[in-house]
Amino acid sequence: MPLAGSQMQAPELHFYVQLRVDRLLGCLPAYRETDEAGADGGVPPSALCVEGRLCSYGEPLGIPARTAWAEAGTAGAGWDTWLAFPIKYRDLGHDAQLALTVWEARDGEARRPLGGTTLRLFSKKGRLKTGPQELQVWLGRAADGGWPSATPAKVPVAQRGELGRVEQVVKRYERGEVEHVDWLDRLAQRSIAELRAREAAQRQDDAELAAAGEGAGPLPSGGTSPAVAPGGIQLLVELPSFPRTVIYQQAAVGQHGGAPAGGLAGAGTATADAISTPLPGTSGAAGGAGGTGGSSTLILLHDAEVGRENPAESKAAKLARSLTRGLVDKKLKPDTEERRRIEAVLDYPPNRPLSADDKALLWRFRFALTVFPRALTKFLKCVDWSDASEARQAAELMQQWAPIGVADALELLSPDFVNEEVRGHAVEVLQKTDDEELLYYLLQLVQALRYEAADDSRLAAFLVARARRSLTAASFLFWYLLTELGDDSFGPRAAVVQSAIIGATGGQQASPTEDCIHQQVQLMARLKHISETVSSMRGAASKKAEALRGLLSPGGVHADLAGFACPCPLDPSVQLLGLVPSECGVFKSAMTPLRLTFRARLPGGSAVLASPGGEAGSGSSLQQSHEGRLASLTLASQHSLGGDGSSPGHGSSGRRQSSQHGGSSGGGTAPPSAVASPHLTSADEGAGLVGSPAQLSPTSSGRHDSLAAAQDPPLALVTVIYKRGDDLRQDQLVVQMISLMDRLLKREHLDLKITPYQVLATSCSDGLIEFVPSQPLARVLADNRSIHRFLAMHHPDPSGPFGLNSEVLSTFVKSCAGYCVMTWLLGVGDRHLDNLMLTTDGRLFHIDFGYILGRDPKPFPPPMKLCKEMVDAMGGQDSEHYRQFKTYCCEAYNILRKSANLLLNLLHLMAGASIPDIQSDPEKAMLKLQEKLRPELRDEEAALWMTQVLSDSATALMPQVMEKAHQWAQYWR
Repeated sequence: MPLAGSQMQAPELHFYVQLRVDRLLGCLPAYRETDEAGADGGVPPSALCVEGRLCSYGEPLGIPARTAWAEAGTAGAGWDTWLAFPIKYRDLGHDAQLALTVWEARDGEARRPLGGTTLRLFSKKGRLKTGPQELQVWLGRAADGGWPSATPAKVPVAQRGELGRVEQVVKRYERGEVEHVDWLDRLAQRSIAELRAREAAQRQDDAELAAAGEGAGPLPSGGTSPAVAPGGIQLLVELPSFPRTVIYQQAAVGQHGGAPAGGLAGAGTATADAISTPLPGTSGAAGGAGGTGGSSTLILLHDAEVGRENPAESKAAKLARSLTRGLVDKKLKPDTEERRRIEAVLDYPPNRPLSADDKALLWRFRFALTVFPRALTKFLKCVDWSDASEARQAAELMQQWAPIGVADALELLSPDFVNEEVRGHAVEVLQKTDDEELLYYLLQLVQALRYEAADDSRLAAFLVARARRSLTAASFLFWYLLTELGDDSFGPRAAVVQSAIIGATGGQQASPTEDCIHQQVQLMARLKHISETVSSMRGAASKKAEALRGLLSPGGVHADLAGFACPCPLDPSVQLLGLVPSECGVFKSAMTPLRLTFRARLPGGSAVLASPGGEAGSGSSLQQSHEGRLASLTLASQHSLGGDGSSPGHGSSGRRQSSQHGGSSGGGTAPPSAVASPHLTSADEGAGLVGSPAQLSPTSSGRHDSLAAAQDPPLALVTVIYKRGDDLRQDQLVVQMISLMDRLLKREHLDLKITPYQVLATSCSDGLIEFVPSQPLARVLADNRSIHRFLAMHHPDPSGPFGLNSEVLSTFVKSCAGYCVMTWLLGVGDRHLDNLMLTTDGRLFHIDFGYILGRDPKPFPPPMKLCKEMVDAMGGQDSEHYRQFKTYCCEAYNILRKSANLLLNLLHLMAGASIPDIQSDPEKAMLKLQEKLRPELRDEEAALWMTQVLSDSATALMPQVMEKAHQWAQYWR
């Protein structure tokens, strides 16, 4: 019995079997003979019709169906006619096939078969064939309905040649079983078209040889069919398509039950089960000549009910609840076994559905569970919200529940919960969080708006209220919403909330929020225009840099930007006071990113003149300041993304390298932590957000002399790089998650010197990214031969390990551990030495997150990027520093596992966002993260697991090969 792939006995299976006969392709033998003979007289006209008959085991089913007669030409004939047969799809056997005979008629001659072909309706795996089919026609024979047929429409794949193999792949591609890659698809389609043309020419040649008597004639009795039907004629037909995959789901009895009715003694022995797929190591064919040899065949069946709720069980559970609704014992407590089962259910990850038994158990002891905060989300999943009485009880009980945390509140805002009371309860929990913590989840809260029932939801009102009291929150909310305006489903709602944020005061005079956002929008519009102007110019980056400075200098088109003041989009607490044209430049990249240096006033009025970016390889050593505030704020856009425009997404290697500072800006969007105070204390210097006072060059370029006058209060120079041409939102999510993980680790007093640089997507194609003075590991190793030499050059210490400062080496070990664990959890791919950055104080960090959640353009990637050079910098795998590195990794992994639900909920809320590696399959994305977190393991088991992952990564050979290939590619580029 055929089944629809997702529903038993779908309505479409009650239809009668149909077939559309399109046309016959190829020159008829009579016309071909006339052309070869060069006869002057024409061939008597002939008419063709197609007769189709359903067969099973060689026996016809019902009466045949015929098309009308159509006049034949040199190129064949056309019908475009549907044939219907008196058999429904639900009644078909796995051996059902269509025998199609093309009949030819001429004046004064008897009707004769031009050729025949037989099409099996089910594939070997039991899939019902659909869509267009190109059938080989066997000339001079009527269609054979036997099993196996002597006139098969499709010869075995192994005998079809290269074109047959390619056609099979094309069908899988059209069914969505092969991933679509636009640039590769275009190349493949051209090659396929050329291959088809060659095969068509070859078939024509074979047909001419066959007509001349040199090819294959009629098959001898008992012979085997050749690989290709002689004659070079094809019949094009079309089978109906269904909204679901239709699979035959009934084991064939022909193999074990003897010959079928009708006396076909040999049919049972020759019949192969259409859906039998033996697994390796099992006997896949019936034994003996008669198929009764006793060896079993493992039949793979498609269960359409897997993952679907049993309606009978649901109804029984609903009736049980209604019968006991008035007899509730609020003091009922679970026994030991029930308590164990409840604990197991509460440990389920957020994306695991509850079974009927789980729901019944939680509902029974719901009153006893109110003291457990983490039980609320599981309890709300077992409620039947379509039942008004049950929904009312659940809402009342929810108000009596123990207070839940932010992680559970975020889960209640996911698309799994649609009840307004439930989502309102989550908003009440978020209202108790302060602005600093809320900024870590702001990106996901914007996405949660798309799951609300109305534009004026409680969540929208909450976000607007926070925007009224926090200029920083208002600024980030505005830009987060702006990038969603192009979404057809979410864009209108995002526009409504965005308008409410801008006009939050409602007065005639513009509010501070409106002034701030208006100025930022003006700045970004001007920067976009400047970038377009510079990009349109031809020449080297130095020539474009001169043109940029000309546009910004007095007398230039954009000279007024030297006095333009606005809050910095990356941190509204920093007031930008105007551009410094002499410090602006252009990076060497196809995207032409702009390096823009502003005069700025930092929060609190405490600031000093700072170098714009602090060169990492200029020879000035990076010293640590132990008093006051750090002087400079270096911000940058993702100038390295798409540097050569040759790689899809975010990119090719080395695109983020700064051409002048020796550093690179990573590809992420601004995390909520981007609003933290930019003038950090010396204790925060390890975060890598800013340079130190030792980097200042007050005499370089006369900068100190030109800006020292009339600074009251003292001002800082803030370097921003604007990047146009890339969507930074996927990187924004990754950097936000890294920033949040860093916060979770620091809560447990583990500071791994993470560098969560800031990035802000101001539209779907441009944005800003923080620039951390640093160098790619590839350049460090090329210039210094080892990481030790690079660090020792900036922080020498003869008494320290490897001749460098011990604190710098400790920073390197910690940062390596932190990023190894975090990038492994997020499945960051395309790791190479050009997107691993190193600062002079030993902080290592990653950039360029175009591939996440396990996707990687390189074959056989290692679990995490832990190259030999990094291990050698720690002293080798037997050193004390490497053992400390493994300890940091295991400790960080177990700390982050405690917040598994928070990380999974944040990823779940991004299901509808335009994040390529999540949007394609949100459920799969969550499963990949859950697989890495391993919440079912104890801490000791998780530590052993992490140790094994580190060992596999450090000893992997393939990454070394791919790294060398990448270096050669960069060299020739």
